[in-house]
Amino acid sequence: MSAVTFDTLRMVKRLREAGFSDVQAEAVTDMMRETREMDLSNLATKHDVASVKQDLAAVKQELKQDIDAVKQEIAAVRQDLKQEIAGVRQELKQDIAAAELRFKAYAESIKSELLKWLFPLMFGQVAATVALIKLL
Repeated sequence: MSAVTFDTLRMVKRLREAGFSDVQAEAVTDMMRETREMDLSNLATKHDVASVKQDLAAVKQELKQDIDAVKQEIAAVRQDLKQEIAGVRQELKQDIAAAELRFKAYAESIKSELLKWLFPLMFGQVAATVALIKLL
């Protein structure tokens, strides 16, 4: 609270003399009294503002450093992932090549098995056809 007293009666009289109505003079006087009685200790000083600016600058610098660190980590992870993907690709190529070899070997075995049975059946069919032609 302010240590200096405020003479409200004198203020009202001066406002009336200046042409204010009683209601207006009392309203302005009440506003002035309330303004003088306000607690100004919560207002920021220039020093407070400067201190906050310094704190914000420090936080901003820390955030920039953190962002740079995260960017470096992301770059490292990206490089690791590229290497892992390259390794997986190589493994897949090897697996596909091995599967192709197994498939070719299986196809060859089926081919030889079919040929083993197909030629005797074809020979038998031709012999049966010749025998039927001779009978007719």
